[in-house]
Amino acid sequence: MPRLRHSYKILESVNTAAHSVGQYVGDMRHKEVVLSSDDFGAGDSAVFRVKGSYVDPQDESETVDFTAARSEDNKWFYCDLVSGSGYGAVVPSTGVTISDSDDVQQFTINIDGLMQVCVELVSISDNTTTVSADLHLFDDR
Repeated sequence: MPRLRHSYKILESVNTAAHSVGQYVGDMRHKEVVLSSDDFGAGDSAVFRVKGSYVDPQDESETVDFTAARSEDNKWFYCDLVSGSGYGAVVPSTGVTISDSDDVQQFTINIDGLMQVCVELVSISDNTTTVSADLHLFDDR
């Protein structure tokens, strides 16, 4: 049975487009991201995308900048997500929209071998409300 090894709040109470820093996940087999809203009113929404990279942040010969465009020298991609809370199919490059008051959505990052994960808040409809993202890492060992 997988056991929780690490939990990180990688975006906390954000109310404008933002990126989390790349979080090292290389030694964990199971990766979950939880996206949540606070004080959303009628019509409020936020769009998130999850990015990943096989680049090891401990390897100084290669780096990744999740805020810059993807390229041969900046290797990241949008992660495939599987909903654990009934959200439905997620198109990685489109992302996830949360829109209900105090909404909480949980997703499994469905890519093996990742070394880093980043959560991007693409947009938020009302900057008087906030959203957060948590990363939970599990392992079988």
